[in-house]
Amino acid sequence: MKLEITDEKVNRLLYRTELKCKAEFEGSTPSRPDVIKEIATKKHVDEKLVVLDSIRQMYGKQECSFQARIYESEKARKRVEGKERKQKKLEKKPESKEEPKEAEKPAAEGEENAKEAKEENKKNEEE
Repeated sequence: MKLEITDEKVNRLLYRTELKCKAEFEGSTPSRPDVIKEIATKKHVDEKLVVLDSIRQMYGKQECSFQARIYESEKARKRVEGKERKQKKLEKKPESKEEPKEAEKPAAEGEENAKEAKEENKKNEEE
């Protein structure tokens, strides 16, 4: 993979350097870890300090463009970025298997109350 940095901007307020890059490659689009590793080696920084936004593939070409951020410290990265993508995905999965949300419970209880009311009305009509 051949990496070319097209734009580099230093953001002192957030303690980071913002990059716009293009990459030429052979075969399939490079994975996120591969791109992060390539940026880290080119800029001589730790891979933990590099955050990659997205990879955009050029249709019909063997090149892609992406935006990345390199933080000055891991503390600055955690303060600005928050949780990593993997952690967010892991937290979302267990939530889907839990009991119905509280907003759904009253609706179910309301349905039960409506059924009971209908049964009582039928009994009153029969008497």
